Amino acid sequence: AMPLVVRPGALRRNSLTSIQSSESQTDVRTTVVTTNEPSPWDTFQGILKDAKLEYRSFSFQDDDDDDFFQPITEERLNAYGADIIAAVRTSNVSELRRMYVEEGRRMDGCNRFGESVLHTACRRGEAAVLRFLVAEQKTNGGAGVDLRVRDDYGRTPMHDACWTAADEPNVELLRILLQEWPDLLLVQDKRGSTPLQYIRSGQWSAWNKFLRDHRTMLIPKQLTLRPLEEEG
Repeated sequence: AMPLVVRPGALRRNSLTSIQSSESQTDVRTTVVTTNEPSPWDTFQGILKDAKLEYRSFSFQDDDDDDFFQPITEERLNAYGADIIAAVRTSNVSELRRMYVEEGRRMDGCNRFGESVLHTACRRGEAAVLRFLVAEQKTNGGAGVDLRVRDDYGRTPMHDACWTAADEPNVELLRILLQEWPDLLLVQDKRGSTPLQYIRSGQWSAWNKFLRDHRTMLIPKQLTLRPLEEEG
């Protein structure tokens, strides 16, 4: 097997779950599959294989000493204000910008369960808010908010973006997520499910098209194994 390449953090060997059989690729959201479409998770795996990447899905244990996810700190807990959450829920980007620029408020707040401002924005499909949080701030000289966050159930903002999607993918929101950290598609929650495994079977066709159209954005930046050697 190819050695693991993970920088800068280290993952324990028992935190890697090899994806080898269709049994581990079950769509946990849907009990009855009524489509001939492959699941988006299968489509995503196929794209990585076409890119000659050997890959795994990653299950981060609570006690793992790794540097991939941002830790819950007092500063982040204190930054999780009701006024910020209200602005996110109402898509009030101008108010968020005012808090950030004029008051110097942090935008990476979370509660004691690890649920963050980013989770809320993705759960509600607020692409404009997400752009401000992770992209626009960088162009304005700010640090930007790191998407590598999870709650106590192991769910990332990508899980929320896939779980709450309507009939079709929220293209604008997903492009922002993929531009920053496509690796989140490989992260399992405590249930053992990756984000794409939460998509309902009735949505598979639209999601498969999105994944194929954005295949160049799906290659992980950090959570990956070395490229497969060419056969022959």
